[in-house]
Amino acid sequence: ATSVLMMVTHSVVSGAIARTMYPTIALAAYSVSYSVGQVFESPCYAMQRICLTFTTGKRSFRKVTQVTLTILGVLVLVQSLVTWTPLSRRVFIDLLGVSQEIYSMALDSLKVFVLWPISSALRSVFQTPIVIKKRTHYMTINMLIRVLFMFVAAAFLPAIWPTGPVGASILMLGLCTEAILALLVSKKLIPPLDDEDSNEPLVSHADIFRFALPLVFASVVQTLGRPIIAAALSRTVNPDI
Repeated sequence: ATSVLMMVTHSVVSGAIARTMYPTIALAAYSVSYSVGQVFESPCYAMQRICLTFTTGKRSFRKVTQVTLTILGVLVLVQSLVTWTPLSRRVFIDLLGVSQEIYSMALDSLKVFVLWPISSALRSVFQTPIVIKKRTHYMTINMLIRVLFMFVAAAFLPAIWPTGPVGASILMLGLCTEAILALLVSKKLIPPLDDEDSNEPLVSHADIFRFALPLVFASVVQTLGRPIIAAALSRTVNPDI
């Protein structure tokens, strides 16, 4: 149910962008910035698998959280360099081949998308206790609230900010809402994780990194298809369309 609802949110975003002042350019800019942002966000989906694999209690969860936050810091740093340095022109114009007009709007969206890996990573981390305690109905409730927030934003934001990064803002509003709800549920509504047996050896940070890094790289490679498609479309006769 949560996965189906998540797919609904993408239609909500597209519908909102279509009601902005320059919908064709806005949709094209959102699409290309989404493809770049997803490269940095995709490893955050692997973080829940990492957390679930190694979490056996409070101490192990704390260690796994430290590793995931370290990986998140690297992702945000690299994405920030791409966003706020001349690398942005290299990526969007030289590599992806978009026009100057689309580049300007895509860069505005990418600045908002810096929140994407942060919200996805925190959501993955704090959903771990929810899954371990088998209270997954809370994840569906959180997603319902996320969809509701996004519907409300989609109804008003295109009129309030017709030339702004509407799509990226709506998506980040939804994701940040879901991440905050996951935090609150894991802290307030879920029974605390058990304490590990003090006699059993605890997994090390190095072990977690050795497990995590192949998943991170695999996630990045998997999402490279979107920028490749965007680069191909930008070289067609009517790239915006």
